[in-house]
Amino acid sequence: MTKTKPTSKKPTGSPVTNCRDLSEFPAPQRTALLALATAPNVKEAAKACGLCERTLFRYLAEEAFCEALAVLQEGAIRSTLANLEASLSEAVETLRSLLADTEESQVRRSAAAVLLRHALQSIELRLVVKRLDEIEEKMKS
Repeated sequence: MTKTKPTSKKPTGSPVTNCRDLSEFPAPQRTALLALATAPNVKEAAKACGLCERTLFRYLAEEAFCEALAVLQEGAIRSTLANLEASLSEAVETLRSLLADTEESQVRRSAAAVLLRHALQSIELRLVVKRLDEIEEKMKS
């Protein structure tokens, strides 16, 4: 089997559904790419796409295949993060209502602890990003 290399075009839209770039791969590799991008491991991907694990490992040895897989996985991660972010407001409101409306001290304490922990992590993350941006800026000069 000859190795197929996709062009260097950047995908537009959702990588998982952008078949324009995947169309440059033979059908079995396209199927394998989609299975590997969504399965927890090679064994499950092989079951899902109807190919043997050995074939998938052979595909994974090809640079172009691995690059396409990375794009698909990144798209899946972005989609998952977007779904999580869409739920954040509702989750915070639920915790706030538990904090305000519940008489049970254990539930109130747990809700308060979760809110505080995540607020502090958010502050820390913003500080780290700010410091990283400053370091990168200094390195450019």
